[in-house]
Amino acid sequence: MNLGYLAYLVPVLQIITAVHVIRTGRSWYWLWIIFGFPMIGVAIYFFAEMAPGFQSGGFQGGLESLLNAMLPGRQLRHLQEAVEDADTVQNRKALAEYYLSNGESAKAVELYRSCLTGVFKEDPHVNLGYACCLVEAGDAAEALNILAGLRQKNAVYETSRRDLYYARALEVQGKDKEALQAYEELLQKYGSEVEGACRLGLLYEKTGQREKALPLYKDLVKKSQRFSAHYRKEQIAWIRIAKKRFKELA
Repeated sequence: MNLGYLAYLVPVLQIITAVHVIRTGRSWYWLWIIFGFPMIGVAIYFFAEMAPGFQSGGFQGGLESLLNAMLPGRQLRHLQEAVEDADTVQNRKALAEYYLSNGESAKAVELYRSCLTGVFKEDPHVNLGYACCLVEAGDAAEALNILAGLRQKNAVYETSRRDLYYARALEVQGKDKEALQAYEELLQKYGSEVEGACRLGLLYEKTGQREKALPLYKDLVKKSQRFSAHYRKEQIAWIRIAKKRFKELA
C-alpha cells in the first residue's frame, strides 16, 4: 500500500469524526484527542463512541445513525418519503416523533391527531405520543386528561415516558406540589430516569428546596459516568444541566 495515501485519508477521517462529535453532542475533549493524535485519536473515538452504536443497532442501524448525523435533513427526507409512499399510522408516528425531537411540536401534534381514527382512536401508544406532543406545544390541560386516562385504563402499560410527561403536564399547569409527587414517584419506579431526575431537581430549586436538589444532581452526575456511550448520547443535554447545577449549588 502506498503510505502517501494516508496524508489524504487521515484528515478526511478526522473531519468525519469531528463532525460526528459536534452533531451528536459528545464532549468537546474528543476534538482535542482527534486532532492532537491524528490516527490514534480517530481510532480511539471510533471504538469508544461510534462502534457501540453499530453493535446495539446492528451494522445497518449503526450506519444509518452515522449517515443521519453526517448529512443534515437526510432522516427527515426519508421519513417524509415513507409517508408519501405509504400513508400509514406507523409512518406518520415516526415522522411525528422526528418533529417532536427536533422542536417542531406543532407539526407533531397535527400528525398524531390525524392518527387518532378508527382502531387507533383508543390506542395507548398513539395517545401517549399525542399527549407528549401536546405538552411540548404548551397544551398541558388536554395532555393531562389523556395521560391521567392512560394511567387509569392501562395500569399494565407501564412506561417512564408516560409518567414523565404526566409530571411535566402538572408542572406546566403550575401544580408544583402534585408535580413534585409525580416526579418522585417516577424516580421510585424508574431509577435511571435522567430527565425526570433533572427536572425534579430544578423543581426543588424553584420551590426553595435546594437541599434536596443538590444530592439529586450529585447522584445523577455520578451515575452518568457508568452510562453506556449510546445512553449517554441520548441524555447528554440533561447530564450537562445536572453537572452545571451541581457545580453552582455546591
